[in-house]
Amino acid sequence: MTLIFKDLKHDNYERVLLAQEESTGFHSITAIHNTKRGPALGGCRYFAYQSHEEQLSDVLKLSKAMTYKNSLANLDFGGGKATVNAKVTKNQFYELFAQVLKTLDGTYITAGDIGMVDEDLIELKKLSPYVCSTKGSDSGLSTAFGVFNAMIGYQEFQNQQSNLENKKILIKGYGKVGARLAQFCKNSGAKVEIVDFKSKKDLIERDGFIYLESYQDTNFDQIDIFSPCATGGDLNQEFLDFSKIKKVKCVLGAANNQLADEDIEQIQKAATDLLGKVGGIISMGGDHTIALPLLRAVNHKNKGPVALVHFDAHLDTWDTYFGAPYTHGTPFRRAREEKLFLEDSSMHVGIRGPLYSRDDLKNDAEFGFKIIHCDEFQTEGIDKIVKRIRDRVGNNSLYLSIDIDVLDPSHAPGTGTPEIAGMTTRELVNVLRGLAGLKLISADVVEVSPAYDHAELTSLAAATIIYELTNLFAKSST
Repeated sequence: MTLIFKDLKHDNYERVLLAQEESTGFHSITAIHNTKRGPALGGCRYFAYQSHEEQLSDVLKLSKAMTYKNSLANLDFGGGKATVNAKVTKNQFYELFAQVLKTLDGTYITAGDIGMVDEDLIELKKLSPYVCSTKGSDSGLSTAFGVFNAMIGYQEFQNQQSNLENKKILIKGYGKVGARLAQFCKNSGAKVEIVDFKSKKDLIERDGFIYLESYQDTNFDQIDIFSPCATGGDLNQEFLDFSKIKKVKCVLGAANNQLADEDIEQIQKAATDLLGKVGGIISMGGDHTIALPLLRAVNHKNKGPVALVHFDAHLDTWDTYFGAPYTHGTPFRRAREEKLFLEDSSMHVGIRGPLYSRDDLKNDAEFGFKIIHCDEFQTEGIDKIVKRIRDRVGNNSLYLSIDIDVLDPSHAPGTGTPEIAGMTTRELVNVLRGLAGLKLISADVVEVSPAYDHAELTSLAAATIIYELTNLFAKSST
């Protein structure tokens, strides 16, 4: 059996290696995201992917997540991941994947994942030294136990309850983690429902649990804890809508990449297509996560990075937010990693919110941002603020990103993270008017949540801001 190798080029990844063998249908993709801390460590996922594109998307996301996970654990390893389309027998897999590991020559060390149990790693290690074997341990059991104890910790924090008595728990995925977790929850007095493929139905019901084909089929009137323990990507718009109906109180699971960033890719593609037809776009709605794909699209149109002026109560340059790398608190950290904005021409305006880490301000400065704190509107006035922004942006193409929570809650209460002592609508409108003539290329207005507003103040403010942005486009020097 002869493997054919091909390197796939992807920005911000050190190597993405495709390996194929025609007679068996073997199709492997290994992604090495980052090796600055050491050789890339991450599991091999043996899974029935529906397409090459699905497999590639999965391995890219998983390998990047491993970089962050290994770094947070202070391990001397970088991040990587391997995926194999489960069309070959395990014996064929061992032989062929060992060749992949040999080709990568120690830059990637494999471990267990979906479809890869300890016995597989033991067999694979007979053929390659680049295998992290867990002989004598049960990673599924220890992971499930960790998640279960996190659930107990959550309950103790919420209501001083040291068990899960009568709690309604919905688990997605009945594998080596989900099955153990379900039993832990049941033994603690919880009511448990399981979502998985139909092939698991008999097993789930035999073990005494209620089987669901979809979480939409739940019998629970509300859900105390939703626990994703499958392949990931469950936290999408569909789930958010569902969570509001069922009043999901907590999401706590073991799956990798629980946040579905397919939406990010879709926004990026749509914005790129639209910018190919128009001069610029104003994006309305969504949380601040959307700024990342919009900046990617703007960079494509601009053929390079742009000046970024970000109006917000918060920095939004955190590395992760509660462990997730793609959230409304992280878009400009990811944008900096991808070199999407000019570090000597970008700034935050209106900052006043709490910090997530003691290093936030230090890191932010290293990224190239200058800050206009909200208090400075009282000491300097609109004209000086406008001059500072214009001097900073200069003659560069400009992207404006406006989180509605830059406004004081008295002017915009309908948002997810309001902060007192913010800008007035008059101050924001006058600053925007002062930017007339700059090379505005696109803009966004985000984090508007009318449901939290009793008098439509926030929607009115957002509509007025969009009107002012439209005027800026008309007066743009581009």
